[in-house]
Amino acid sequence: MSHHAGHGSEDLVSNNKEYFDKHVHVYDTPDAIRMAEQQALAIRAACKFDKETTVLDFAGGHGQIARDLIRDVKSIVGVDISEEAIKKYNELSIAAGYSPDVLKGICKELKGEEGELGGAKFDLVICCMAYHHFPDCNEMTRILKSHLKPNGGLCVIDKLKPEAKEADSVSFPEDVKKMTTLHLFGFVEEEIRAIFEQAGLKDISFDFGFDGQWGEHKFKAFIAKGIN
Repeated sequence: MSHHAGHGSEDLVSNNKEYFDKHVHVYDTPDAIRMAEQQALAIRAACKFDKETTVLDFAGGHGQIARDLIRDVKSIVGVDISEEAIKKYNELSIAAGYSPDVLKGICKELKGEEGELGGAKFDLVICCMAYHHFPDCNEMTRILKSHLKPNGGLCVIDKLKPEAKEADSVSFPEDVKKMTTLHLFGFVEEEIRAIFEQAGLKDISFDFGFDGQWGEHKFKAFIAKGIN
């Protein structure tokens, strides 16, 4: 997959880490809090889980969605490349009364290597509003699939790409452009289905998730699922 013009994959990872280390407070804004609630509701509606379900919360920031879902699952491991986000993830998890064996964050760049995350496999992997930051969505989907148990599910939430004329009317700050790819505006269904299929996921579904807003930027979000 092509990346954003002028930014290689290493630059993109570095730019994202730098941004969220400096701006971890963005997760506490009213827009972020509202959107985390919307995403948790969408996941509950779309995914089957219970008190025996283990979850990998990938690119989960400081864990707003995880803290919403944790009461209904067995455990959640959050992974993010931002040290500051993960520091807050763990502080807030402990403050909410959860032990690390139930809810914890790990600062790590996943590469799909053998024994990664202690060899843990999960019933459900969630990745919310992060795919448009990835330099190679095919590779990242392969990596996330490698952390699924047999018949485990990958659940992705991101922006639904608008019509061209609608996209032309939207502008983004330069620091946001520096940490996103050509998918800055999101994805169409065919793109996500192709990415999931290439990773070998089956029983793929793609549905409308919710109407989102971040600052002045309004968008429609999708929720996509695939089974290992």
